[in-house]
Amino acid sequence: MRVDDEWEQYAVSRWQVHPNCDIPRDFDDNSSNGHFFHRTNLSSNGPKGENSEDIESKIYTLYFAEANSSSGGDGHISTMVPESGGQSTSSALDSTIEFTTGDLLSSLEITGRPKHGSSSGQFYIPVQFFLRAQGPSNSQVTWDIVISANGNTVGSESWETDACNPGITNSCNFDHELFEVILDGGDGFVIQDGNELTVEVSLKCLDVKVQGSFGSSCEAEVAWNEIDGESNRIPKWK
Repeated sequence: MRVDDEWEQYAVSRWQVHPNCDIPRDFDDNSSNGHFFHRTNLSSNGPKGENSEDIESKIYTLYFAEANSSSGGDGHISTMVPESGGQSTSSALDSTIEFTTGDLLSSLEITGRPKHGSSSGQFYIPVQFFLRAQGPSNSQVTWDIVISANGNTVGSESWETDACNPGITNSCNFDHELFEVILDGGDGFVIQDGNELTVEVSLKCLDVKVQGSFGSSCEAEVAWNEIDGESNRIPKWK
């Protein structure tokens, strides 16, 4: 789950967009009233009946930024690097943190990457977060990432790992984690105009309780926007 050199400049996710047409500077572009505007010109691109594989895909990077009034959710999915607002954090323990684009003004098709070593021909979207989970010794946590479009789940991924056990010589900091979110069917999906793209993060903890104690003693947080103390400090998906 640790990120490789490709992710060292920032922390995000990369997506491929069909067809070969313009994409705005940002979901927050003033010209689109706070929403993502995508001009789709399929009818004017090439001869009628042109196959989708004949249309060039473009790759864009999206960032998890602080929430704004137009998108709602806990955070905003943006095409621009967050440069203000500092670090945002929230607990993901037995709850869901949601990032969203807000309603799109035009339909958008997103294509995943082929999953290497998959005999079933799976496709995925890489999503990177800054995460922190801590708990008693031998505690285990499960991080769940869900991507939705048009109100329906289009991909998900779970990761089980040991919780960090803080101590005198061990501090539990936010780590870069890269998830390969497997798409539910096919190589991509379409977000219809008037609908939104969302990414949700949640965590469940199986901890070792001290005799006589009640409830979970785990802690779990997600950080986004500008991450404190990190030179490559921006969570993203690309």
